[in-house]
Amino acid sequence: LNLPGLDDSESRAQVGWMNSWDKSISARVYMAEEIRVCSNGMVFALRVVARKHTPEILNDLPGAIAKALGDAETKFLGNRRRISAYKGASLTDKDADHLLLEHWRRGVFGDRQLKAAHDEYRDPQFAAFKPRNVWSFHNAGSYRKERGRDIRK
Repeated sequence: LNLPGLDDSESRAQVGWMNSWDKSISARVYMAEEIRVCSNGMVFALRVVARKHTPEILNDLPGAIAKALGDAETKFLGNRRRISAYKGASLTDKDADHLLLEHWRRGVFGDRQLKAAHDEYRDPQFAAFKPRNVWSFHNAGSYRKERGRDIRK
């Protein structure tokens, strides 16, 4: 389920629901810009509301969901403001190189990840990250940190 009003051209707000007919798991609502579900049933989301199946569940769950949606909306909008600020902050190649080296010095990147992040920033795989700004730098670093190698080779 996508949330109208919180979607924009680059991201969307999602709400997911998990429950069981036999009460083997609690009723859960998940909220995030991207909800991820592993094959083992583990779910990754920004906000989770869980409630055991008790006689009062139908009375308690709506209020908990409303509060969680309000919290999630604040986080979604805050994240959008941060991204907008990153996109508006230009970054020279010299500054990008300095930041990459600082990431390496502090142990954020290993040797291989440092080179991969540098290569991704200099020659991004995605057109949206070609502008030389903090957002492109952030994505080059997080994309390479996650993958650790160049998938183009």
